[in-house]
Amino acid sequence: MRSQWLGSLLFVSACLTLSLAQQSKTPVPVRDPIALEILQQATRAAGGLPAIDAFQSFAASGRITVYRTEERTEGEVSVKGRGLQEIRVDAHLGGIDEWWFLGKSGGFRKEAGGTVRPLNYQEVVNVRSFCPPWPQVANAIRDSRMEVTSLGATTRNGRPAFGVRIRDARAHAGPLDVGRKLLGKDFYIDGQTFQVVAVEDFSYPMDKIAGGIRRRVTFSDYRVVNGTPFPFSISEQVGHQQRLMTIHLEEVSINVPLSDRDFEP
Repeated sequence: MRSQWLGSLLFVSACLTLSLAQQSKTPVPVRDPIALEILQQATRAAGGLPAIDAFQSFAASGRITVYRTEERTEGEVSVKGRGLQEIRVDAHLGGIDEWWFLGKSGGFRKEAGGTVRPLNYQEVVNVRSFCPPWPQVANAIRDSRMEVTSLGATTRNGRPAFGVRIRDARAHAGPLDVGRKLLGKDFYIDGQTFQVVAVEDFSYPMDKIAGGIRRRVTFSDYRVVNGTPFPFSISEQVGHQQRLMTIHLEEVSINVPLSDRDFEP
């Protein structure tokens, strides 16, 4: 299994290297002023850039429901996050513990059967969508290397919303269009509250970077914690409304002390 993961990672890395090698041919990143204004509205709804900068970490607990084919399993969950890309989810499901995380040492997952394995590249990209969305929005506003384009008006959760695509311009398409599809994420922002209500990307098979299907992480039930709006409900689905997981948080603490050890096996 580890050799398959390494093979997949090497293949993806090679494709991304080829993509980055074409930077001299890459145009100046598109930074649509309409899309940037929508992101600015989202940062203001989160308290503004100073409040987002002050948000360093969180720890939360609640209930989780995992859907596997037609079965559903419920249990307790704890979630921790730090910075832009570190997050850990520990689920206790009917006497079985599962967890997955991203940290400085990479990403790992403990399966229901007890196997611990490294996350492959596609999974790492997907798990990042669970990180709080507003620091990612703020980063896109500040970093001129980030491509920001408008997807226009739409609806999410039955409400008007605006879509904005955020992608690192250094990951422009190579022959296999790897960088654009793997590293681009679509943020959907509520047209009234300007809260980020969904982040969408693509989910891929374990050993492939082709044949991906649309994937959505939905954020809802925002509540203010220490001056910061925080989503107490997070859900994941793929394809046409196929649910994978739903998390309902009950307690959230902001800026708790976390260490690298919190994001290790």
